[in-house]
Amino acid sequence: MPPFVILFLPAMKILVIAHRTSKGHFPENSLYGLERCIALGFSHIDVDAVLTLDKILVVNHNLYINRKRISDQTQAQTKLPSLKEFLALLKLHPQVTLNIEMKTPDQGPHLKMLLDELDCHTQVIAQSFHLKALDALSNVTKALCCTKPNRLFAATAAKHGCNILCPNHRYVTKALVRSARRHHLKLFPWTVNTPESAERLLRLGVDGFFSDFFLPSTITKEAEKFSLDFRKCNHLSLTSIP
Repeated sequence: MPPFVILFLPAMKILVIAHRTSKGHFPENSLYGLERCIALGFSHIDVDAVLTLDKILVVNHNLYINRKRISDQTQAQTKLPSLKEFLALLKLHPQVTLNIEMKTPDQGPHLKMLLDELDCHTQVIAQSFHLKALDALSNVTKALCCTKPNRLFAATAAKHGCNILCPNHRYVTKALVRSARRHHLKLFPWTVNTPESAERLLRLGVDGFFSDFFLPSTITKEAEKFSLDFRKCNHLSLTSIP
């Protein structure tokens, strides 16, 4: 199993979100992974949500399990944990935020009902590639995803009341960063797993990123001690899993 990678950069702080409960180290989208990420000090943790036939939000990345669509099976048939279980654990840790990616456009109303029931809006970021899913929500931080953003990405997100942009990290440019700032949006690209990718994004000025490996919630560095050149010595700290 690879070590955690901790980056150190001068005078910078950046949010690192544990992608799919830090799937590079723990079972992805698992309650165990959520517990471990909380114990390791992550302030933001990411999971995926899918809607079952009996209208229960379960935690899984793919739309299929047991070679069948999750939407054509009950929760009992899928044997997947419910999102409600994750939110119940989240409420025990008010310092932690859960990023919930809604995988299909019809999930918004169901997530809204669940957040209203548990009263945990302030601990959640609702994320999706689907504006229809996000439009169904209120009183919650919203993040719009895309793979390759076009020039209207930030404006569209702002128009729909989103607070965060989540593009594929490969397509983050200076122009996108400027557009995000112009519309008062945070920029959290996905999924960043190498020092080279992290360095490029930090130089561009993103606010944070999703990662399978980086630890824990922020990465900082004193300017006097280390160089920005990742190819020089003292540029990385490798730490085994506790």
